[in-house]
Amino acid sequence: MAQGKGGEDRMHIVICEEHGWVYVGIYDGFNGPDATDYLLNNMFYAVHDELKGFL
Repeated sequence: MAQGKGGEDRMHIVICEEHGWVYVGIYDGFNGPDATDYLLNNMFYAVHDELKGFL
């Protein structure tokens, strides 16, 4: 059973039609919004930086 409050989950979608890829991040804020807010603001950029040579 979920214990978190509503509205603590986050979702981030980026579509790059030019290169034909989609990034979808779904972050479960089951223990508050701090971790999900951090991931929402940082995860895509970290993944993008790591994959720059491949994209």
